[in-house]
Amino acid sequence: MCVGHICTFKGASAVSLLDNELFVLKKPSSKQLDVYDATDYSPRGCVTIPAGSSFVDMAACCFNHCLYLPDVLNDRIVKLQLPGMLSEWKVDDIGSDPTVSVTSSHYLPVVCDDTFGQKGKLKLFSTDGRLQTTVFLQQDIVNVNSAVELSPDQYVVTHGRESDNLHRVCVVNSGGKIINVHGGFKGSHPKLLDTPMGVVIDKDGFVCVVDAKNRRLTVLSSKQDYIHCVNDGFPTKVYPCTKERGKYDWPLPTEQITFSSLFCTRIKIDKLLQHVYLNCEVHTFNGSIENYDVRIYKI
Repeated sequence: MCVGHICTFKGASAVSLLDNELFVLKKPSSKQLDVYDATDYSPRGCVTIPAGSSFVDMAACCFNHCLYLPDVLNDRIVKLQLPGMLSEWKVDDIGSDPTVSVTSSHYLPVVCDDTFGQKGKLKLFSTDGRLQTTVFLQQDIVNVNSAVELSPDQYVVTHGRESDNLHRVCVVNSGGKIINVHGGFKGSHPKLLDTPMGVVIDKDGFVCVVDAKNRRLTVLSSKQDYIHCVNDGFPTKVYPCTKERGKYDWPLPTEQITFSSLFCTRIKIDKLLQHVYLNCEVHTFNGSIENYDVRIYKI
Protein backbone atom coordinates (compact mmCIF):
# COMPACT_ATOMS: atom_id res chain seq x y z
CA MET A 1 0.00 0.00 0.00
CA CYS A 2 1.39 3.36 -1.03
CA VAL A 3 0.17 6.55 0.59
CA GLY A 4 0.31 10.00 -0.99
CA HIS A 5 -1.02 13.16 0.61
CA ILE A 6 -3.71 14.92 -1.46
CA CYS A 7 -4.92 17.80 0.68
CA THR A 8 -5.85 18.88 4.21
CA PHE A 9 -9.06 20.32 5.58
CA LYS A 10 -7.88 22.53 8.42
CA GLY A 11 -10.32 23.09 11.23
CA ALA A 12 -12.32 19.90 10.50
CA SER A 13 -13.11 17.34 13.19
CA ALA A 14 -15.06 14.64 11.31
CA VAL A 15 -15.91 13.60 7.75
CA SER A 16 -18.11 11.10 5.98
CA LEU A 17 -18.92 10.24 2.36
CA LEU A 18 -22.38 9.92 0.90
CA ASP A 19 -23.47 9.84 -2.75
CA ASN A 20 -20.09 11.10 -4.02
CA GLU A 21 -20.13 14.04 -1.61
CA LEU A 22 -17.84 14.67 1.34
CA PHE A 23 -19.56 15.99 4.47
CA VAL A 24 -17.24 17.89 6.82
CA LEU A 25 -17.89 18.81 10.46
CA LYS A 26 -15.65 21.69 11.53
CA LYS A 27 -15.85 21.02 15.27
CA PRO A 28 -18.09 19.00 17.62
CA SER A 29 -20.28 22.02 18.42
CA SER A 30 -20.70 23.12 14.78
CA LYS A 31 -24.20 24.04 13.62
CA GLN A 32 -23.66 22.96 10.02
CA LEU A 33 -21.93 20.44 7.78
CA ASP A 34 -19.90 21.75 4.86
CA VAL A 35 -20.35 19.72 1.69
CA TYR A 36 -17.71 19.11 -1.02
CA ASP A 37 -17.46 17.09 -4.19
CA ALA A 38 -15.70 13.85 -3.21
CA THR A 39 -13.58 13.80 -6.37
CA ASP A 40 -12.16 17.31 -6.73
CA TYR A 41 -13.21 18.76 -3.32
CA SER A 42 -14.98 21.73 -4.82
CA PRO A 43 -17.52 23.27 -2.40
CA ARG A 44 -21.17 22.24 -2.79
CA GLY A 45 -22.76 24.26 0.03
CA CYS A 46 -23.74 23.40 3.60
CA VAL A 47 -26.39 21.60 5.65
CA THR A 48 -27.76 22.87 8.96
CA ILE A 49 -27.63 20.41 11.88
CA PRO A 50 -29.09 20.59 15.42
CA ALA A 51 -27.54 23.24 17.66
CA GLY A 52 -26.58 22.58 21.28
CA SER A 53 -24.85 19.32 20.37
CA SER A 54 -21.41 17.78 20.58
CA PHE A 55 -20.89 15.47 17.60
CA VAL A 56 -17.70 13.39 17.83
CA ASP A 57 -17.97 11.12 14.79
CA MET A 58 -19.99 10.59 11.64
CA ALA A 59 -20.98 7.62 9.47
CA ALA A 60 -22.89 7.38 6.20
CA CYS A 61 -25.27 4.72 4.89
CA CYS A 62 -25.57 4.71 1.10
CA PHE A 63 -28.47 2.24 1.21
CA ASN A 64 -30.63 4.49 3.40
CA HIS A 65 -29.06 7.70 2.03
CA CYS A 66 -28.42 9.17 5.47
CA LEU A 67 -25.77 10.34 7.91
CA TYR A 68 -25.47 9.27 11.55
CA LEU A 69 -23.89 11.57 14.14
CA PRO A 70 -23.32 10.55 17.78
CA ASP A 71 -24.02 13.44 20.15
CA VAL A 72 -22.24 12.96 23.50
CA LEU A 73 -23.74 16.09 25.05
CA ASN A 74 -27.29 14.75 24.74
CA ASP A 75 -26.58 10.97 24.74
CA ARG A 76 -28.18 10.37 21.37
CA ILE A 77 -27.69 9.39 17.75
CA VAL A 78 -28.89 11.96 15.22
CA LYS A 79 -29.92 10.68 11.79
CA LEU A 80 -29.82 13.21 8.97
CA GLN A 81 -31.53 12.24 5.72
CA LEU A 82 -31.41 14.75 2.89
CA PRO A 83 -33.13 16.84 1.78
CA GLY A 84 -35.10 17.44 4.98
CA MET A 85 -35.67 14.48 7.31
CA LEU A 86 -34.21 14.50 10.83
CA SER A 87 -34.66 11.91 13.56
CA GLU A 88 -32.87 10.84 16.73
CA TRP A 89 -32.80 8.23 19.46
CA LYS A 90 -31.30 8.01 22.94
CA VAL A 91 -28.27 5.87 23.79
CA ASP A 92 -27.82 6.18 27.55
CA ASP A 93 -24.40 4.47 27.69
CA ILE A 94 -22.90 6.24 24.68
CA GLY A 95 -20.12 7.69 26.88
CA SER A 96 -17.76 10.52 25.98
CA ASP A 97 -16.00 9.22 22.86
CA PRO A 98 -18.14 6.81 20.82
CA THR A 99 -17.43 5.74 17.26
CA VAL A 100 -19.94 4.66 14.64
CA SER A 101 -19.85 2.74 11.36
CA VAL A 102 -22.29 0.95 9.06
CA THR A 103 -22.51 -2.80 8.41
CA SER A 104 -23.33 -4.72 5.22
CA SER A 105 -26.85 -5.25 6.66
CA HIS A 106 -27.20 -1.46 7.05
CA TYR A 107 -27.07 -1.57 10.84
CA LEU A 108 -25.24 1.04 12.90
CA PRO A 109 -22.68 -0.35 15.41
CA VAL A 110 -22.04 2.14 18.23
CA VAL A 111 -19.10 1.65 20.62
CA CYS A 112 -20.62 2.10 24.10
CA ASP A 113 -19.58 2.01 27.75
CA ASP A 114 -19.85 -1.19 29.78
CA THR A 115 -20.93 -1.38 33.44
CA PHE A 116 -17.46 -0.20 34.52
CA GLY A 117 -17.64 2.98 32.44
CA GLN A 118 -15.12 1.69 29.88
CA LYS A 119 -15.72 1.18 26.17
CA GLY A 120 -16.51 -2.53 26.22
CA LYS A 121 -19.52 -3.32 24.05
CA LEU A 122 -21.09 -2.71 20.65
CA LYS A 123 -24.73 -1.84 20.21
CA LEU A 124 -26.20 -2.44 16.76
CA PHE A 125 -29.17 -0.28 15.79
CA SER A 126 -31.47 -0.37 12.79
CA THR A 127 -31.83 2.80 10.74
CA ASP A 128 -34.95 3.75 12.73
CA GLY A 129 -33.12 3.46 16.06
CA ARG A 130 -34.30 0.03 17.19
CA LEU A 131 -31.66 -1.93 19.11
CA GLN A 132 -30.98 -5.14 17.18
CA THR A 133 -28.32 -6.72 19.35
CA THR A 134 -25.58 -5.97 21.85
CA VAL A 135 -22.11 -7.51 21.50
CA PHE A 136 -20.47 -7.78 24.92
CA LEU A 137 -16.73 -7.99 24.35
CA GLN A 138 -14.64 -10.40 26.38
CA GLN A 139 -13.19 -8.93 29.57
CA ASP A 140 -9.62 -8.35 28.39
CA ILE A 141 -10.85 -6.06 25.59
CA VAL A 142 -10.94 -2.76 27.47
CA ASN A 143 -11.04 0.85 26.30
CA VAL A 144 -12.30 0.13 22.79
CA ASN A 145 -11.35 2.91 20.38
CA SER A 146 -13.21 1.82 17.24
CA ALA A 147 -15.03 -1.05 15.58
CA VAL A 148 -16.05 -1.95 12.03
CA GLU A 149 -17.64 -4.99 10.44
CA LEU A 150 -15.19 -7.41 8.79
CA SER A 151 -17.85 -9.84 7.59
CA PRO A 152 -21.37 -10.71 8.80
CA ASP A 153 -21.19 -11.40 12.58
CA GLN A 154 -17.47 -10.56 12.73
CA TYR A 155 -16.02 -7.21 13.80
CA VAL A 156 -12.56 -5.65 13.89
CA VAL A 157 -12.08 -3.90 17.22
CA THR A 158 -9.15 -1.71 18.32
CA HIS A 159 -8.48 -1.17 22.01
CA GLY A 160 -5.88 0.14 24.48
CA ARG A 161 -4.91 3.58 25.72
CA GLU A 162 -2.26 5.08 27.98
CA SER A 163 -1.30 2.56 30.71
CA ASP A 164 -3.53 -0.30 29.54
CA ASN A 165 -1.65 -3.60 29.51
CA LEU A 166 -2.80 -4.58 26.03
CA HIS A 167 -2.93 -2.51 22.83
CA ARG A 168 -4.44 -4.70 20.13
CA VAL A 169 -6.54 -5.13 17.03
CA CYS A 170 -8.97 -8.01 17.51
CA VAL A 171 -11.42 -9.81 15.27
CA VAL A 172 -14.38 -10.85 17.42
CA ASN A 173 -17.52 -12.85 16.71
CA SER A 174 -21.10 -11.91 17.51
CA GLY A 175 -20.57 -13.21 21.05
CA GLY A 176 -17.67 -10.82 21.62
CA LYS A 177 -15.04 -13.59 21.69
CA ILE A 178 -11.65 -13.12 20.01
CA ILE A 179 -11.05 -15.08 16.80
CA ASN A 180 -7.79 -13.45 15.65
CA VAL A 181 -5.59 -10.78 17.19
CA HIS A 182 -2.66 -8.51 16.31
CA GLY A 183 -0.53 -6.73 18.88
CA GLY A 184 -0.12 -7.27 22.58
CA PHE A 185 1.97 -5.18 24.94
CA LYS A 186 2.29 -1.49 24.08
CA GLY A 187 5.36 -0.81 21.94
CA SER A 188 6.89 0.66 18.80
CA HIS A 189 8.04 -2.65 17.28
CA PRO A 190 6.38 -3.11 13.86
CA LYS A 191 4.27 -5.96 15.24
CA LEU A 192 3.17 -4.00 18.30
CA LEU A 193 0.89 -1.00 18.73
CA ASP A 194 0.69 2.10 20.88
CA THR A 195 -2.89 3.37 21.17
CA PRO A 196 -4.55 1.82 18.10
CA MET A 197 -7.40 4.13 17.16
CA GLY A 198 -9.43 4.20 13.93
CA VAL A 199 -9.74 1.19 11.64
CA VAL A 200 -11.07 0.63 8.10
CA ILE A 201 -11.24 -2.27 5.64
CA ASP A 202 -10.05 -1.52 2.10
CA LYS A 203 -11.52 -2.92 -1.13
CA ASP A 204 -9.10 -5.88 -1.05
CA GLY A 205 -9.98 -6.85 2.52
CA PHE A 206 -6.86 -5.44 4.16
CA VAL A 207 -7.30 -3.96 7.63
CA CYS A 208 -5.79 -0.47 8.03
CA VAL A 209 -5.26 0.72 11.60
CA VAL A 210 -4.23 4.15 12.88
CA ASP A 211 -1.38 3.36 15.28
CA ALA A 212 -1.76 6.75 16.91
CA LYS A 213 1.23 7.25 19.18
CA ASN A 214 3.59 5.49 16.78
CA ARG A 215 2.46 7.94 14.05
CA ARG A 216 1.89 5.29 11.42
CA LEU A 217 -0.70 3.25 9.58
CA THR A 218 -0.45 -0.48 10.26
CA VAL A 219 -1.75 -2.77 7.50
CA LEU A 220 -2.97 -6.27 8.36
CA SER A 221 -4.60 -9.15 6.56
CA SER A 222 -8.21 -10.08 7.33
CA LYS A 223 -6.80 -12.69 9.76
CA GLN A 224 -4.72 -10.01 11.48
CA ASP A 225 -1.40 -11.14 10.01
CA TYR A 226 1.08 -8.27 9.84
CA ILE A 227 1.70 -6.91 6.33
CA HIS A 228 3.62 -3.66 6.82
CA CYS A 229 3.56 -0.18 8.34
CA VAL A 230 3.24 3.11 6.48
CA ASN A 231 5.09 6.09 7.92
CA ASP A 232 5.91 8.22 4.89
CA GLY A 233 3.64 11.18 4.36
CA PHE A 234 1.83 10.88 7.68
CA PRO A 235 1.69 13.77 10.16
CA THR A 236 4.79 14.28 12.26
CA LYS A 237 4.70 14.39 16.03
CA VAL A 238 5.39 18.08 16.52
CA TYR A 239 5.07 20.96 14.09
CA PRO A 240 5.12 24.76 14.27
CA CYS A 241 1.98 26.85 14.16
CA THR A 242 1.08 30.45 14.75
CA LYS A 243 -0.85 31.55 17.79
CA GLU A 244 -3.75 32.35 15.50
CA ARG A 245 -5.89 29.20 15.38
CA GLY A 246 -5.91 27.32 12.12
CA LYS A 247 -2.83 28.94 10.56
CA TYR A 248 0.26 26.85 9.80
CA ASP A 249 2.78 29.05 8.04
CA TRP A 250 6.55 28.73 8.07
CA PRO A 251 8.98 30.42 8.61
CA LEU A 252 7.74 32.71 11.39
CA PRO A 253 9.26 35.06 13.97
CA THR A 254 10.25 33.01 16.99
CA GLU A 255 7.89 34.86 19.35
CA GLN A 256 4.90 33.79 17.21
CA ILE A 257 5.64 30.08 17.27
CA THR A 258 4.12 27.47 19.54
CA PHE A 259 4.72 23.75 19.13
CA SER A 260 1.69 21.48 19.06
CA SER A 261 1.36 17.71 18.98
CA LEU A 262 -0.70 15.94 16.32
CA PHE A 263 -2.75 13.00 17.57
CA CYS A 264 -4.38 10.96 14.81
CA THR A 265 -7.66 9.39 15.84
CA ARG A 266 -10.28 8.24 13.35
CA ILE A 267 -10.05 7.10 9.76
CA LYS A 268 -12.59 6.80 6.93
CA ILE A 269 -12.18 5.30 3.48
CA ASP A 270 -13.59 5.78 -0.01
CA LYS A 271 -13.08 2.35 -1.57
CA LEU A 272 -14.00 3.52 -5.06
CA LEU A 273 -11.60 6.47 -5.19
CA GLN A 274 -9.13 4.72 -2.87
CA HIS A 275 -8.88 7.73 -0.60
CA VAL A 276 -8.46 7.60 3.16
CA TYR A 277 -9.49 10.45 5.46
CA LEU A 278 -7.40 10.76 8.60
CA ASN A 279 -8.73 12.76 11.54
CA CYS A 280 -6.06 14.60 13.55
CA GLU A 281 -6.38 16.48 16.81
CA VAL A 282 -3.94 19.34 17.37
CA HIS A 283 -2.97 19.23 21.06
CA THR A 284 -1.29 21.99 23.06
CA PHE A 285 1.44 21.42 25.67
CA ASN A 286 -1.12 20.75 28.42
CA GLY A 287 -2.94 18.16 26.30
CA SER A 288 -6.02 20.22 25.46
CA ILE A 289 -7.37 20.17 21.90
CA GLU A 290 -6.45 23.38 20.09
CA ASN A 291 -7.75 22.53 16.65
CA TYR A 292 -8.71 19.72 14.27
CA ASP A 293 -7.46 18.61 10.84
CA VAL A 294 -8.69 16.06 8.31
CA ARG A 295 -5.93 14.88 5.98
CA ILE A 296 -6.73 13.07 2.76
CA TYR A 297 -4.42 10.46 1.23
CA LYS A 298 -4.40 8.34 -1.90
CA ILE A 299 -3.76 4.64 -1.29
